[in-house]
Amino acid sequence: MTEPEGVGLFQGLELRVRAGLRPAQIFNATLVETGDRFTMGTVDLPALAIGGREPRDVSFYGLYRGLDLAPVTAARVSATFPYVTPVSRPENVQVESSYHMADGGYYDNFGIVSATLFLTEALRTSPRKRALLIQIDDGLPTEDDRTSSQRGWFFQTFAPLNTLLKVRDRSQRARNDLDVKLLEEILHARGVALTVARFSYPGPDAPLSWHLTQDEKSKLDLAWKQSLAKPETKKVITFLQELN
Repeated sequence: MTEPEGVGLFQGLELRVRAGLRPAQIFNATLVETGDRFTMGTVDLPALAIGGREPRDVSFYGLYRGLDLAPVTAARVSATFPYVTPVSRPENVQVESSYHMADGGYYDNFGIVSATLFLTEALRTSPRKRALLIQIDDGLPTEDDRTSSQRGWFFQTFAPLNTLLKVRDRSQRARNDLDVKLLEEILHARGVALTVARFSYPGPDAPLSWHLTQDEKSKLDLAWKQSLAKPETKKVITFLQELN
């Protein structure tokens, strides 16, 4: 579907979502000043209470009520890759706090937090008794990079940064697995069965650039064809067939 020029997430696409004409969209970013997860989307997610404090609505709709932004702008803010793309902030907006927005991967690299909140709210009063959650990521974590040799002072200079990069991926995957497990238990208590299918790119060199080369496109096509024979694909097919 081609959207008319100037259609925003809220004043345009939100109406289409409520009418059932297109799926909901949620873009994640991270507030530089507070470290909070910042969402931009066509649905209004519940505010989170963290550390015993009062729930804070740190969504675009909550902070900049009455304003709008284009989907392409939300995608740009969500994918503010460190150092490659500068962090963003609203321009000429009269608010008490004009936050800077960084890459959503700092807080929720895989989008599971938003997905679980959305499903929890959407299925709270829905008559549906089944739901399907599809996860797509860039591949499994790398194996242990061990060495038998002793490392000296030079290793100590970049070890803290290396640890930070490694633990972000590992910790978020562990948190994701826990969030999905808790979501299954919550929905089960409501009589809703959740089917989870997870697709990971088969290889250590997943293409993540905005502009893909022909070789990268060919590898993606091959990975897609290989995934058709995997158990996860059969889960999705079975789920869809049983809906009919």
